[in-house]
Amino acid sequence: MIATFFSHFRRVRIYTVLGFAALLAAPLCRAQSYTITTVAGGGSSAGKDGLGDGGPAVMAPLAGNDGGLCVDSSGNLYIADTGDNVIRKVTPAGVISVVAGDINGGGYYGDGGPAVGAGLNQPQGVAVDSAGNLYSADFLNLRIRKVSTSGTITTVAGGGMSFALSGPATQAYLSSPVALAVDSTGNLFIASNLGGGASAQIHKVSPDGTMTAFAGTNDPPFTHLGDGGPATDAYITISELAVDASGNVYIADAGQGRIRRVSTSGIITTVAGSASMNYSGDGGPATSAGLNRPSGVAVDATGNIYVADTGDYRIRKVTPDGTITSIAGTGKPGNSGDNGPAASATINTANTIAAGLGGAIYFTDVRASDGDGLVRLLSPVLAAPAISPGAVVPLFSASPTIQPGEWVSIFGSNLASGATSWNGDFPTSLNGTSVTINNRPAYLSYVSPGQINLQAPDDTAAGSVSVVVKTSGGTATSTVTLGQFGPSFCLLDGKHVAGIILRSDGSGAYGGGTYDIVGPTGTSLGYKTVAARAGDVIELFGVGFGPTNPTVLAGKAYSGAAPTTNPVQLSINNVAVPPAFAGITSAGLYQLNVGPLPAGLGTGDVKLQATVGGVQTPSAVVISLQ
Repeated sequence: MIATFFSHFRRVRIYTVLGFAALLAAPLCRAQSYTITTVAGGGSSAGKDGLGDGGPAVMAPLAGNDGGLCVDSSGNLYIADTGDNVIRKVTPAGVISVVAGDINGGGYYGDGGPAVGAGLNQPQGVAVDSAGNLYSADFLNLRIRKVSTSGTITTVAGGGMSFALSGPATQAYLSSPVALAVDSTGNLFIASNLGGGASAQIHKVSPDGTMTAFAGTNDPPFTHLGDGGPATDAYITISELAVDASGNVYIADAGQGRIRRVSTSGIITTVAGSASMNYSGDGGPATSAGLNRPSGVAVDATGNIYVADTGDYRIRKVTPDGTITSIAGTGKPGNSGDNGPAASATINTANTIAAGLGGAIYFTDVRASDGDGLVRLLSPVLAAPAISPGAVVPLFSASPTIQPGEWVSIFGSNLASGATSWNGDFPTSLNGTSVTINNRPAYLSYVSPGQINLQAPDDTAAGSVSVVVKTSGGTATSTVTLGQFGPSFCLLDGKHVAGIILRSDGSGAYGGGTYDIVGPTGTSLGYKTVAARAGDVIELFGVGFGPTNPTVLAGKAYSGAAPTTNPVQLSINNVAVPPAFAGITSAGLYQLNVGPLPAGLGTGDVKLQATVGGVQTPSAVVISLQ
C-alpha cells in the first residue's frame, strides 16, 4: 500500500533556499564541449563465436559501419552490425553481446523463436520503444523485425506484396528499409529508399499494426523539395530517422544536404542545411549552414539535434534556438584524438548517430587503417559541481539528521549532465555522477544538473560526516549529520502526517476504493482528504525509525514488512496508541499500522508523536480527527 500511496507524493522536491532559485536560473554562458572515446569495435578478440560476445566491446570486431544505433532507457547501446547479420548490445559496463541474428546466416528464418540465431539479412536501422522492445530494418529481407523484451523475434511489417497507401503492415511490400524510429506512443516510422532517382518514403505503423504513408512522394518529377507543404508531396532521400519528445520526425536527407523535420501535423520543413553542400555556418542559423552528405540525425530529450556531417568529417549540433555548431571533428579524415577534446579529434566516416543518457552522443565510424567498424562516444564535459549551502536534506523528513537507508536530496549546480531516473536496485553511479556519504557509496535514484535523489548507505557512524559528489567535471563536498535514529513522519504539507485510512467496503477515494488519505475533511490540501474517526484502521508513513529485523539493505528494491528492532511508542493527543506494526515496507520508508482507533482522542488537528531509541519525532506534527 505504501508504494501506491507515495505515487501521489513522491516527486522531485523543490528547494527554496534564498538565492538558490537564482542559481538555477543562471544562463549557460558557454557552448558545451565534449571528450571523445571509442566504446565498441576495432578489436581483434573475436572469441569462440567470432564476435567477442561476453567481453569488452572495445575488443570486439564490427563489420563496417553502415548500421544504425539506438540507446534504451537503461543506457544499453544497440548496434546494427550489418556485415555480420546481427544486432549487438553494449551494456553501460561495456560488455558486448548478440541480441538478434545469426553470424552464420543471412537468410530469413526464426520468427516466433529466439532472436539469437534467427536469420537477418544485412540489418540496418534499429530503434527501441519505451517498453524495451527492439526493432530492426531487415534490409535484404524487406521486413521490419521486432525483438520482444523476452527475446522472441517476429515480423511486424513487410513481407507482403501490397502497395496500398494504407493497410496491415505485414501485408505491405517494403523496398529496402534502411532506417527506423519509434515515438513515445508506440508509432513506428520506417524509411525505405526506392532507388532509380525516386523519392525515398517513410511509412508509419500504428500500434494496431496499420501502415500508412507518412512522407515522400510516388509522383515525378522527383525534384520537389516541398518545404512548408505536406510531407507526402516532398522529395526526400533518407539515411537515418529520429523522433523527438513531441513526436516530430527528423530525416537525414543526405542527398540534398539537409536535415528535414515532419511535424505531427504532417508538414515538412528544413531545420539544418541549405543549397550549399560545403562546410559553413557554425555559430549562425542552421538553415543557412552547409552540410556535406549528412547521413545521421539524432535528437535528445531537450530538443538538441545532432548531425553526422559525413562529408565534412564532423559532428554538428543544432540547439533549440536554431544555432548550429561543430562539436567533434577537425574537418580532416582519421580516427585520432580518443580520450581528448572531441573538437580536436579526427573522424573518418560518421554515418549514423544516437543520443544516449545524460547528454552522451554515439556515432559510427570506420577505422582508416583497415575499414573495421567503430562506435565512438561524445561525453559532455561538465563544469565543476557545486552543492548549495545547507542543501543536503532528507527527502521526506524535516529532521536535520540523516539515517542509514534514508532518502536524501542534494541541491546545487552541475551535479549531472542531464536528468535521469532509475527503477529497481539502485546504482552507485548514474550518468557519470556518484555520491559518497562518510566515504561510503550512496544509491542513486535520480540525477539532474540541479538535484540528486539518493538513498543513504548503511553505516553505524554518528555525527558530522562528509558528503562528496563526483562528476567528470570534478568533485563537490558538504557535510551532514548522521545518526542511527531520527524518526520523522512524512508530511502532506508543513504539519499534517502522511497516512491513509483503510476502507474494506470499497468506499475510499483512492486505490480503487481501498483507502482515503487522512487529513482535514475536504480539499484544503489540494486533493481530497478525510479526518479519521474512532474505529478506523490507519497506516502512517515516516523515515528514520532505525534498524529492522530482518535487515533491509540500502540500495535494494524492497517490498515486504520488516519490523523495527527497537519498539516504537506512539501517542495521539497525548494518549498512548501502540502501533500493531512498525517497520520498513518499501525501500527507505517506514509504515506504522494503527487501529482500530479508540474513542476519546479529540477532534480537529491533534498532536501526533512517536518515540524510538529514545528519540522523538518533531513536535509540530498533527493528525486530523473527527
